[in-house]
Amino acid sequence: YSPASGNLVSSTKDSNPLAGLTSIWSSLSWNASTPANTSLQFQAAGSNSAFGPFNFVGPDGTASTYFDHLGSGCTKASTTVTCTTMPSAFTDGSEDRYVQYKIFFISDGFNTATLSDVTLTYVVNAAPNFDAAFGNSGASASQITDSSSANWGKVQVQYRVRDIDGSTGT
Repeated sequence: YSPASGNLVSSTKDSNPLAGLTSIWSSLSWNASTPANTSLQFQAAGSNSAFGPFNFVGPDGTASTYFDHLGSGCTKASTTVTCTTMPSAFTDGSEDRYVQYKIFFISDGFNTATLSDVTLTYVVNAAPNFDAAFGNSGASASQITDSSSANWGKVQVQYRVRDIDGSTGT
């Protein structure tokens, strides 16, 4: 006996970033066997609390769309589907320390898809900051004093920011 359909909600996953850092979710992938007339669809939900609320959405950020092998931003290679188009709520660094996913098993009543594993990929990212080695705390301002310059008398503001997650960046 194979059910006509069903769904499963994952346990809560914690990206556990260090204080002051955020998680940017970048992809959802899974390995599955999907016999003819069966498929799998996913939705994901993020929260700042391990206890939710968790509002499940698809790649466009609404509850009416799903991550699946046919979806925009998803590719299928053999039994692996990888979706790299994530809703903005998962890529803006807010409300996404904790995540759950919901799997929708779609069956013809005779066959059922078999899910082997699911992978959520993320990076822990800190906001860029001013490079204190440049100017006065990362910024400088000066008046243009060359009277032959078209910008004479104007104030020139310069600054340099850096990605503190990397060793370079200006």
